[in-house]
Amino acid sequence: MTDDYAKKYDEWILKAATLTDQEERRKVYEQIQLAAQEEAVVIWMYQRINMIPVQSWIKGLYYNPACTPALYLYKRLIPVLFI
Repeated sequence: MTDDYAKKYDEWILKAATLTDQEERRKVYEQIQLAAQEEAVVIWMYQRINMIPVQSWIKGLYYNPACTPALYLYKRLIPVLFI
């Protein structure tokens, strides 16, 4: 993000932070979001943060993206967690 964009967004954020009326504050936040989408100030790129290699013979692995890799469990071993 260039300095010009940063200054503009900082001003909007500070303005919203000083507003006491929720509806007015919501309009400013909406303005920020729409401008950010239109101007594409940030482009999110996919980046893998972890990987769990498993053998093809392993069955019943339950993938839960909310858990860390250490917490991936087999449905058959602890079925109570998967109700």
